[in-house]
Amino acid sequence: MKFVEFTHSLLHTLYSTPSVIIPIMSGWIEAPEEEEFHTLEEAEVYIYQHAFDKGYGLSRGPRKWDKKKPPELRRWDFNCDKGGEVRGKGTERQTGSKKTDCDFKVRISRKLTGGFKVKVYRPYHNHPASDDHRQHSQYRRPTDEQIQRIKSLSKSGVTPRFILNELLKMDPDTLIITQEINNHKLKMRKERLDGKTWIEVLVEELKEDENWALQYCTTQDGMVNFLFFARDEMIDIAQASPSVIIVNATYRTNKLNLPAVHFQAVTSIRKTASIALAFVMNEEEPSYIITCRAFRELVMGDARIEVLLTDDETVTI
Repeated sequence: MKFVEFTHSLLHTLYSTPSVIIPIMSGWIEAPEEEEFHTLEEAEVYIYQHAFDKGYGLSRGPRKWDKKKPPELRRWDFNCDKGGEVRGKGTERQTGSKKTDCDFKVRISRKLTGGFKVKVYRPYHNHPASDDHRQHSQYRRPTDEQIQRIKSLSKSGVTPRFILNELLKMDPDTLIITQEINNHKLKMRKERLDGKTWIEVLVEELKEDENWALQYCTTQDGMVNFLFFARDEMIDIAQASPSVIIVNATYRTNKLNLPAVHFQAVTSIRKTASIALAFVMNEEEPSYIITCRAFRELVMGDARIEVLLTDDETVTI
């Protein structure tokens, strides 16, 4: 029992007594100086700037509130982002964010006299400083301006690789990587769906845009079982070059996992132009009849088709 008490006493002395000097090995990370600040934001900026300068990352712990009404922040703990149990070795990845069970902890606490104080509770890391700040997710997070740019480019169909190039033009010092862009695209996709299916969202967006010709059918329970759409300017091209129309049926090659019918026109300069697209629920003849009827009514009108080219699907003839 005495040994246990001695051990606890020694650890408490090492971590809490400023006069105890512990030699720091070359390459170890220095703890921040304990400082006082007027606001919580200033204290938080201080510890994050120190982490960035010294090559480590921080993870926020839960905030602790007092019992006043309204409650006020009492303290807020920050740990090294390499803290926590070491994960079992599975697939080895070239990354610097693996857990090392680092014990470092710094705390921001409210002073009774007002303001906030930064106090280091566990000053030592068990790992060297990171060579690349991108090893820590907190430094890879995009700014609000960059998030808006990611959303804008994603809606235009730009791939993450080229989105990253655009962000680097905006800020050559940014630490964003393509994985962060993919994460935001996934978040946007979930927000966009909001529990609906892809085809339901597509119908809603096409109905909101006046530049599209649209026809769709639903079942009794509201499920979309047919969708045909064409952009207005492409309809003008089809009516100006109606002589040769190409119809191609594809199966299970889209994110909706539905049979699709693609209509193209051959222009006067012998170029093909994508005119319209339809999603159908099955590959049976009635589905293709409805699709061709929608193409005639919404796209071609009174324009005369001289040649209709199809693939080897007899149902499209």
